[in-house]
Amino acid sequence: MNFFQDLFLILLAFSPGIFWAYYFIRFDWRRPEPPGLIIQVFLWGIVMGFFALLIEKGELSYIFPSLSFSSFLFIVLRAFLVAGLVEEGLKYLLVRLLVYHRKVFDEPLDGLVYCMTVALGLATFENVAAVFIQGTTAILIRFLTTTLMHALTAGVMGYFMGLAKFNLKKEKLYLFLSLFSAIVLHGIYNVIAQINLPFGLLSLALWLILMYIITLELIREAESKYSKLFFRKFGKK
Repeated sequence: MNFFQDLFLILLAFSPGIFWAYYFIRFDWRRPEPPGLIIQVFLWGIVMGFFALLIEKGELSYIFPSLSFSSFLFIVLRAFLVAGLVEEGLKYLLVRLLVYHRKVFDEPLDGLVYCMTVALGLATFENVAAVFIQGTTAILIRFLTTTLMHALTAGVMGYFMGLAKFNLKKEKLYLFLSLFSAIVLHGIYNVIAQINLPFGLLSLALWLILMYIITLELIREAESKYSKLFFRKFGKK
């Protein structure tokens, strides 16, 4: 492939992550986050995608060598302990280290914004790898499935992280729920995607729709119920 073909594939691979980032970030219209920080978090998410690939490379074949790759137990363990724990753990760690303690994290909705942004950066790294290995058709599939899944699991993570930031008495509980809920949702998605269920594609679509509905409800709750309390206390910009 020549330079322009490679450039086209890279831009194509970036398009789902950028689209979903814009789609969800626009909900934060009252107190939008600094664009420079959003870009920084997105780029760090791409870096986290590389680290996730390195960590996951060993997989469970080294930890549980007696398990068959096709066994249900192997699929479940890989979905939750490898993909779920590693990828969601890296998203969680990055947001905690990079933005959680900053002053710009000044309302509960920001938890969703930053977690979803880093998740879409990680998904973008995966998309770049996929488009070079599987071709351009992989992007359309990943646009509607894996990329969206990363955003939705991170939305739930960010919701609880936002609660933790503004409820110090229950901070540890909400931070635990932040990571745990994302791992569970991610793991369930991977199990559905990898086992041969009847109407498997429909089951995956229904799970994504359910996650999407949950995420939108959490966005509304964070934006209305908790943000109103914040604005009453500190006033609008």
